Amino acid sequence: MVLPLVVPAIRANDQELFERRVPWHFSVPASVRVVVARIAVAAVLAVPVSAFLGLHHAAWVMLACLGILQKDADVHSAILRGVQRLIGTSLAILLVIVLAVIEPQGFARILWAAALIFAFELLLSRNLTWAFTVVTPMAVLLASAAGNSISEVADERVVDTLAGAAIAAIVLLGVVVVQRTRSAPGSTHVG
Repeated sequence: MVLPLVVPAIRANDQELFERRVPWHFSVPASVRVVVARIAVAAVLAVPVSAFLGLHHAAWVMLACLGILQKDADVHSAILRGVQRLIGTSLAILLVIVLAVIEPQGFARILWAAALIFAFELLLSRNLTWAFTVVTPMAVLLASAAGNSISEVADERVVDTLAGAAIAAIVLLGVVVVQRTRSAPGSTHVG
């Protein structure tokens, strides 16, 4: 409300608070810059790789890359996320096979989707492997709601996920090579 600003004491108090404020500044930590650079390289690779392999969902390839590269500047942690992604996706294939056999329709499909979304939200902060186990069937179930069979969508999703994981692995391998080259004796790298 603007009415309190009619009172001179309130305006003076607001002016005093405004003058004491800490200036706002924007900075990006080095670890965030590292992660952003890796994601940018993966994004640049994901599109032509998807086109070359004939994959129709470059976004799914990129999502797999993001799932591995988004969190940690540390290469070891990113590799661990990649392994968890691959194990989770491998386990997810079993659940997708069950869904493909059942091929739930109507209310049953809604219940399956709700259960998978709930499980993903519950598991994401607790156990990444199990979260990845339910996210692939969830995505397949939701994507197949447009009319394709679950098995058709599943084939594409698994290939897209594997392609994204491979791109993330290549990016991380490149990071390791660059780090070793920079730290090698006789390296001329400065700063």
